[in-house]
Amino acid sequence: MLIWAGFLVLLGLGTAVLSWSSKYRRYSVRSIARDVGDTVPDGNQAVLEERVARQTRAMALGVVTAGVVLLLAALFWKPDVDAVGGPFHLLALPVAFSAIALAIVEIWSPNAVRGSATRTARTSVPVLKDYLPRFVIVLTWSLGIFSCVTLAGVLLLGQTRWFDEAVILDGPVPVLGGALTILAVLTVFAVRQILNAPQPARDERELYWQDAMRAATLFLLHAALAMVAILALVVVAETLDAAASAVAMTSGQVGPAWTGVVLVSAYVLLPVMILVSVGLLIVTLSPGQRGHFRRRLWTSDGGHGRASA
Repeated sequence: MLIWAGFLVLLGLGTAVLSWSSKYRRYSVRSIARDVGDTVPDGNQAVLEERVARQTRAMALGVVTAGVVLLLAALFWKPDVDAVGGPFHLLALPVAFSAIALAIVEIWSPNAVRGSATRTARTSVPVLKDYLPRFVIVLTWSLGIFSCVTLAGVLLLGQTRWFDEAVILDGPVPVLGGALTILAVLTVFAVRQILNAPQPARDERELYWQDAMRAATLFLLHAALAMVAILALVVVAETLDAAASAVAMTSGQVGPAWTGVVLVSAYVLLPVMILVSVGLLIVTLSPGQRGHFRRRLWTSDGGHGRASA
């Protein structure tokens, strides 16, 4: 864990430094341009690069924070990460912390526009389904809610005599449950702030690219939430198995039939659901879906006409 924590700190610091590179900022904006199928107007390049750099620094700070948390845990808590799902929660934590940092930045300043040029605000108010396919929204939040409920259920099972509470509390379930809950709540507020923020624009081209950046940000937030939810579900079966085995070894008793049903469900049903969800998310959260807003909000002339919505 110490090596992984140190790697995360270095990775976050390196990414933060990279965000000040003009080549990196240009590359990131060009990547978004390829996804949405348009070229960046010369007058908007600097603004878009600044926003990409701000988001990158926020996520880098989240990765550094995750590394520091793991470092402190390794020094003072000393959890047995090899015993219960260690690799998965070690991967989930930096994703969760980086997404939390991004959500905080978007809540604080969802659409900062600099400059003194005359701008006219958009009259219509787009909604989330204008930027992400409805199926993506439903699947992501279904995974998030189900994962939170499942992790809470694991903690409740620790209160019974058939699952060792110490094993559960010393494992990744409490940490992942807390991180996932915080991420979900902050994502709700960030999405609301992003959608409610005014969109003053000098022309339709600038407004189009504001929509493109909104879509990219919402894509990142939902992809991170879905990924953390799936990684959290992965450790459930191993955690329950370890907790049940600890009780059986201590007391010499095997749990009643319902505990077997719980374990079988965790080892059979959860992996099937995880595999199906991963497959669906790979398709629906692919970068090409970032162009969804163009089909919803803009006419078919490549993003240079006003939306009908």
